[in-house]
Amino acid sequence: MLNEFEVTHKEMRTAAAEVAVFHVVGYLDAHTVPRLERALEEAVAAGAAHILIDCSRLSYISSAGLGVLIDTQKAVGPRQGDLKLAAMPPAIADIFDILGFSKRMPSYPTLAEALASYGGQPSEPSQ
Repeated sequence: MLNEFEVTHKEMRTAAAEVAVFHVVGYLDAHTVPRLERALEEAVAAGAAHILIDCSRLSYISSAGLGVLIDTQKAVGPRQGDLKLAAMPPAIADIFDILGFSKRMPSYPTLAEALASYGGQPSEPSQ
C-alpha cells in the first residue's frame, strides 16, 4: 500500500504580495512527488513568484521532495520571487537543519507568520 499524499493550492493576497499557498498532507516521496511537482510547475508557469508551503500535515519528505523544493526556488528566483515554508513538524525541521536547507529556505512556525512575512495580514483568496 502506498502512503497517502494530498496537495491543495490557493492564492492569497497580502498588502504587498500575491502568494501561492500550497498545503501538503502525508508522505512526500518518490511515488508522490510528481503531484507536488506538477502543482508547483503549474503555479510558476501561471506567473507565481511567491510560493508558501504549509508543512503542518507533512509526515515525511524524501530527497525527491527536497529536490522539487530546490527546483521551485530556482524557478521563482529570476522574478524576484521566493519559496517559504510554514509550520514544519519537528522531524521535518530536523531534516532541513541537518542538510542545511534551513539556511536556503526561510521557514516560519505558523502559516499566519509566514503570510505576514509578505507584508500584512492576508485577505480572502484572490480570484
